[in-house]
Amino acid sequence: MITEIPVFLRNATEMDLSKFRRELQTLDLKEITPYEGFYLNKDQEEKGFCFNVEGESKEEMISKLQKIMSAGLGSVEFASIKFCGTGANCCFSIIDKPIEEISAQIKANPSKTFSSYLMRRNNNITYSISVLDPKNLQNLEYADCFQRITDWKKEVQSMMENLHASYIDFMQIGYCSL
Repeated sequence: MITEIPVFLRNATEMDLSKFRRELQTLDLKEITPYEGFYLNKDQEEKGFCFNVEGESKEEMISKLQKIMSAGLGSVEFASIKFCGTGANCCFSIIDKPIEEISAQIKANPSKTFSSYLMRRNNNITYSISVLDPKNLQNLEYADCFQRITDWKKEVQSMMENLHASYIDFMQIGYCSL
């Protein structure tokens, strides 16, 4: 049984957090609590919202996400759906700094191997999910794949240490881009 999954939704329009919450209520998705978020990939920055979607099955959760997308609220850039068939290496971190400060530091030293999803937990705590894009591992021999993952982990570890992350956890997750 799947209970909840983290999601990053890129804004379709300039929408603030309170308006996004109201839109979720009109879609009868009151149980979703969104937070302001940023997606950083090389020199690209996108605003959006991070939230968890609960459900009894993968299909139920995807149905809720499709409801949000069909309402024109944005596009799902990241959803960690267990057993979705695609594994991705991920690092979850908690950083005791404002999201704007973290975003500026990551943009000053962009990565070539991974993207970062940042979520404003409150004014002084930021959650970060850094994902090694599975496309970076396609068509690689096992030894090359292992080396790429090792290099990625070193780069993320170094970046999180420079950001003084209070918590760093590497894991493999399901990865579903809708």
